Amino acid sequence: MRKRGFMSGLIIGSIIGYIATILASNNDKKEQLWFNNSNANPGDSFNEIRNFAYQAKEKVVKTAKEARDVIEDSLSRLTEAIKEKEKENDDS
Repeated sequence: MRKRGFMSGLIIGSIIGYIATILASNNDKKEQLWFNNSNANPGDSFNEIRNFAYQAKEKVVKTAKEARDVIEDSLSRLTEAIKEKEKENDDS
């Protein structure tokens, strides 16, 4: 019983860690330097900020959807494995 809870926690914790790593990583250096353009006027800067925020939101939504699919798949596999293990234990 304790092993099953430990394994479930290990798998779910790994998935959450994976999602957090994806969300925390920043592969696009251009996003980090968008504010360094000193020649831009305030109107352009506002539009850049708004576009940056929109793009960031879209990335988070896409990543969350992908993560949800991964979690659902992992949980269904875990459930199947647990049921098979219980059936093996009941048969023996």
